[in-house]
Amino acid sequence: MTTTHLFAYPLPFPAKPLRYLCRSWWTCQSTARHTWRQRSDCLLATGHALSVVLRSIRELLDLQIRPAPEWKGIVPSWFGISCGIGRVTLWLPIAEDSGLHRDFSLLVLLPKEDLPDAPPFIHLGTQFLMEYCAQVFLDCSSGNPAASSGQLLIP
Repeated sequence: MTTTHLFAYPLPFPAKPLRYLCRSWWTCQSTARHTWRQRSDCLLATGHALSVVLRSIRELLDLQIRPAPEWKGIVPSWFGISCGIGRVTLWLPIAEDSGLHRDFSLLVLLPKEDLPDAPPFIHLGTQFLMEYCAQVFLDCSSGNPAASSGQLLIP
């Protein structure tokens, strides 16, 4: 079992919704034969069935995207934007061993264009939680949104 910390990310809307960010790294293409890891935090998005990688983030990071042959259905749209589907490699820090990371193959929606005003993060959807039998623990007991925290526990 590994633990990855979640960090509160309050948004400045009138309702002040609270979201959680996860420090994360991604396998990016360096050359046709070489890859490297780049940090780009993701947003825990339990309201999304699938994880979503915005077009602008894909282009900025030059993510290594692999086919998802296990996907047999119609690829859903994301808020009306047509999408492709693929797999990317996500690296999450392991709280128990500082400096170490664990890699995961992540099924993602790949919107063909960006959604205006979408938070500039990769959205980590519930399919990831289900595929890896992850548990999410959130602590909002302080009453201060900025001080809230959480954890992802993954067997």
